[in-house]
Amino acid sequence: MDFILAIVQARMGSTRMPGKVLKDLHGKPLLAHIVERLNSCPQIRQTVVATSNQSQDQAIVDFCKKAGIPSFQGSENDVLDRFFYVSCKYKPQHIIRVTGDCPLIDPNLISKLITKYCNEGLDYCGIATGAGSYLDKGKNTFPDGLDCEIFRYSVLEEAWTFAQPAWQREHVTPYIWQNDKKFKTGKLPCPFDYGNFRFTVDYPEDFALVERVYQDLGSENKHLDYLAVIEYLQSNLEVRKLNRKHVGQEGYEKLYEQGNTLPL
Repeated sequence: MDFILAIVQARMGSTRMPGKVLKDLHGKPLLAHIVERLNSCPQIRQTVVATSNQSQDQAIVDFCKKAGIPSFQGSENDVLDRFFYVSCKYKPQHIIRVTGDCPLIDPNLISKLITKYCNEGLDYCGIATGAGSYLDKGKNTFPDGLDCEIFRYSVLEEAWTFAQPAWQREHVTPYIWQNDKKFKTGKLPCPFDYGNFRFTVDYPEDFALVERVYQDLGSENKHLDYLAVIEYLQSNLEVRKLNRKHVGQEGYEKLYEQGNTLPL
């Protein structure tokens, strides 16, 4: 079986919620939950945390070392460069990209993403999430916070070589999905529209919602299904309201307007 490497990009310097990746969530850092959930996906052989070489991110490296999680330090702003050099070290055929603000990522959903990617012989495939609602208006999307992308090492290498604008290098994959005539790209569609749910952690209100989910549904179930979280939130409207004001406020409009073309 081909080597699939999962890379979690994480840093301490979030402008909206500094230090969130190491914030205690039900007895362990938020980042630890993300790594554990990725490691429970059977197709993923290795998970690595990729952080920056800034002094404040040494705390992430120290945590990873103590927890036995492989880590890597690279460029703070050229995250594409960071991903490329992590991949050079491990030499996978395929790379999974996850960000450090998604403690409710669904291993079963990631497995479906990998299956679609492999069965269709794609170069790139992403989960259609609420974060991409600007791109997928009128389409069914998963909640923001279930974001995950998979792509070939050879495609990452080409992006690293030719991507030029700073925003393409900061966000890793824009060069790939903007060249969808060159690369075979796809998305894992959602059977229903759940784009009005928000699972990501960018603000204290987001963390409060995720904290309640872990508290009430339990954090030991690493295979916690996203549908179970949605059912819980539908039955506990006071929890769902905690971060409602941030739904749809991801700022993707500004990001994609810089590129003049939209993915897929």
